[in-house]
Amino acid sequence: MDIVLADSATSWKVTSLVETPPVRLFRHVINLSFNTGRYADSIQVNSETSAIEGVFTPQEYDVLDAASPIHATKVSAPDRTVIISLDAPRKIKKIRIKQIVHADYSEAEPAIREEKFNHQYGMTFRKYSIRAVGSTPQPPVKMNAAMADAYADYQVDDNRGLDVDKIEIYRVDGDAIAEEPTCTVGNNEEIEDFVTTKFAMKVIDKSKMYAHLETKHVLDVIVHSNPTGPRIGIAAPVPEGDAHEVIEYFWNVPGEIAEQADTVPIGKNPNEELAKALTRYLNDQFNTIFDDAEDNNQLPDIPDNINVDLVLESDTPCVFNATQFKINYTLVRQRSSLPYKGVSPQEKTVVRFPGNALTTETVTMEIPNNAEVIAAGLKTEASLGGKPSYAAGSMQPLTASHRTGINIAEDRWVAQQVSPDKAITINGLALGLMNLEKETELLVELHEDWNGQPSGKKVLEARIQLNILGERIWSRIPLRDSIPLATQSYWILLKSAKGTALWFTRSGEGQPVQVLQAAQEKAPLTKITEVKGVEAYYTFFSASTHGQVPQAPFELAMDNTPIPPITMENETINFELKDALNSKLSPDAEEKLVSISLHLKSAFPGIVTVYPLRIEYRLMEP
Repeated sequence: MDIVLADSATSWKVTSLVETPPVRLFRHVINLSFNTGRYADSIQVNSETSAIEGVFTPQEYDVLDAASPIHATKVSAPDRTVIISLDAPRKIKKIRIKQIVHADYSEAEPAIREEKFNHQYGMTFRKYSIRAVGSTPQPPVKMNAAMADAYADYQVDDNRGLDVDKIEIYRVDGDAIAEEPTCTVGNNEEIEDFVTTKFAMKVIDKSKMYAHLETKHVLDVIVHSNPTGPRIGIAAPVPEGDAHEVIEYFWNVPGEIAEQADTVPIGKNPNEELAKALTRYLNDQFNTIFDDAEDNNQLPDIPDNINVDLVLESDTPCVFNATQFKINYTLVRQRSSLPYKGVSPQEKTVVRFPGNALTTETVTMEIPNNAEVIAAGLKTEASLGGKPSYAAGSMQPLTASHRTGINIAEDRWVAQQVSPDKAITINGLALGLMNLEKETELLVELHEDWNGQPSGKKVLEARIQLNILGERIWSRIPLRDSIPLATQSYWILLKSAKGTALWFTRSGEGQPVQVLQAAQEKAPLTKITEVKGVEAYYTFFSASTHGQVPQAPFELAMDNTPIPPITMENETINFELKDALNSKLSPDAEEKLVSISLHLKSAFPGIVTVYPLRIEYRLMEP
């Protein structure tokens, strides 16, 4: 989402006077409005896609013009002199004195048509012969209103101009005028390097005599103002006419900028500072909304828009010429599930797993249907038994409906052939069992295959303790070290060291379960019988290996789409849901909230803390 202030040459005059005694400054304010879409709970301004490019440049203005940002006073002084006083040292660029108009009355009408006369005084006019200044006035001339306006500059009565040849400029110290002029220039001619707070002027006419200069003759005093301490900041909006009390400046150039140079140069571009300042301000507004709602025991009410003022300032009048000024931002939802009036915030969700089967828990969240997700990060903390891994096979819950299995006793081994469909590294396995006697102890081994029999190398051996009588459980055997399994046949062997148990079975088309015995101790195992058409309940826990995607102790999915973790550090596991979320949204649909369900699946006992999904998004127009 963009706020575009300038994408080509755009000028803003930094000339609005702000009185902050004892310092005066000049300002230009632009109000920015950020659309929340009603459902965001914070806003992120992006530094990489926001841009400011432009220059602060000098400003020239007439200090005798009431509309100018700075005003001067003019007073008459003895010896045909006028004194100009300014508020501070200023660079004087031009002085324009009312010039006598050298034109016959007969030439006035065509001069009017050619727009050579500009009116400044509305008066009754008398005809004068300008060729002989001071000649006897003629009777009043009758003219229509349009001609009267155009003749206003015609030389009449006490509004006569001066026959200006040169203007002498003198420095003034207190009330004392310097004896010699600092410079002499023509009428409305540019003055070089003259900076002062107070000066006097005299006019020499074409006869090389000092003319009788009066304040009414001084039309313009043009001042050149360089940007001084130019800066850009933000502030909370205030009612029109009120001063901004708190401004956070994110960019400034100390001192006076004498040359028209790039004041936002490459390498010093304030994009990052702008983004940080705006993000901080906007989120302070959100925090205030949430804090006020909590203090008043109310539900938060997010406004449609949050406004902030962009402020350009300088100690002197100047201009900011922008070539590019764009603010790019995204909306964020994280603090609460539905941060708007009528719905309570939700900080986090705790999901509990019993660990007696591969169980699924669901977490529901809601996001705007017309959103385009830019990023979606989900943070979880898993406190589950076992190493980070996942069940590589089926581990459906064992219920009262599971009634068939093979009896495990002390005098024989029960063997199930297994064949991984791909090479995996395991750090545990689990067997579906039910204890038939108190304090049963089982022996479990994993063998490589040898000619279709469990006569190969022993891969692992372990013991299982079953204490609760008649409980259907998935009994896990964690491994101290991970074991790689190739795509070949292996055998899981199980027998009792004490008591008896039932190893649950289900119908299957794989290799039949075998019952094995040894003729005597340490003798090779031989097959006594086999049970065709059934498969014992087992699963491996697969651990990640170097170069593979890390595996969490639980699986995460959105509907049927698995979502792998992107980072794992101790118990903290992070996921990226951008693509999965975008596949569920319809930017062209009506603006409303839609429910998204996340499914967490684990065979380990313990809890998973699911923090609010942090979604960065922009709103799409239908």
